[in-house]
Amino acid sequence: MKKFNPENEIGVELRIPPRTSLFWGAITQWFAMGVSILLGLIVTPIIIHTLGKELFGLWGLAASFLGFYGLFDFGLQSAISRFLGNALGAKDVRQFNRMASTGKCLLSGVSLLIIVFAVVIVEPAQSILRIPEQYVYQFRWLVLLAAVNITISIIMSIYGAALRASEDFVYLGCIQLCAHVVRSLGGLIIVLAGKGVVGLAVMSVVATGLEQSTIFLRCRKRFPQLNTAFSGFEAAAACALVSTIDFCSSKSNVGHRVIPIANRQNVNVQC
Repeated sequence: MKKFNPENEIGVELRIPPRTSLFWGAITQWFAMGVSILLGLIVTPIIIHTLGKELFGLWGLAASFLGFYGLFDFGLQSAISRFLGNALGAKDVRQFNRMASTGKCLLSGVSLLIIVFAVVIVEPAQSILRIPEQYVYQFRWLVLLAAVNITISIIMSIYGAALRASEDFVYLGCIQLCAHVVRSLGGLIIVLAGKGVVGLAVMSVVATGLEQSTIFLRCRKRFPQLNTAFSGFEAAAACALVSTIDFCSSKSNVGHRVIPIANRQNVNVQC
C-alpha cells in the first residue's frame, strides 16, 4: 500500500461509483434474511440431534457473547458510515480517507480491547456460569473464538461502511446471503464430521473471514482512491467520530452469525 500523504489529496475530487437500486437492495436484504431463517429451521434440529442438548446449549451460551462483545462498538461503526457518506456526497477524497483511516484505527483499538477482555473474563465466566468440568475446555475455546469472530467483523467493518455510504446494497445483500449459506451448511458438515462444537465455532470464524474479505475486495474495486493506512490517523477526526457516537445506533450487526445455526454535504471537522 502506498504511503499515506493527505497533502497529495487536497483539491482532488472523489470518484463516486454508480449506485445500485434501493428497491433491489431491499429485496436482496430481505431474501438473505429469509434464507438465513430457513436454513436455521432446517439445520438447527440436525445439529441439536448430533451434538446433544448439553453441547448445543453450550454453543448457544457462547454465541451470546457475540452480542456482548458487540457492545464495545458504542455506535462507532454507525458514526464512521455517516461521516463517510458526508465525504462521499461532497466528493472530498481527503475527508473520505482521513475518516476511513481514523475509523480503522479506532476500530482496531476496540478489537484489541475485546480480545484482552475475552482472555481475562473466560475463567471467571466459567465459574460464575457454573460450567460442568467436562465442558470447560470447549467453553473456553468458544468464548475466545467468539471474540476473534467479532474482532474480524469490527476491524473490517470500515469497508462495509464505505459500501453502505455508496449505497451498494445489492452486492452487500448477496455477500450476506452467501455468508449465511457457508456458515450454516459448513457448520452442519463440520458437526456431522464429528468435529464438535469447537469445530462449529471455527467454521463460523472462517465464514466471517470470507465474508469480510469479499467486502474488502468489492470496496477496493469501487473506491480505488481509498486509503486506510494507520498513518492517516488524525486526532481531530477521532474526536469528531467519538463526539457523535451518542447520536448513532449502538446496535451491532452480529445476530446474523447466530441465527443460521442457533436460530450530502461536506462537514468540516473541528475538535
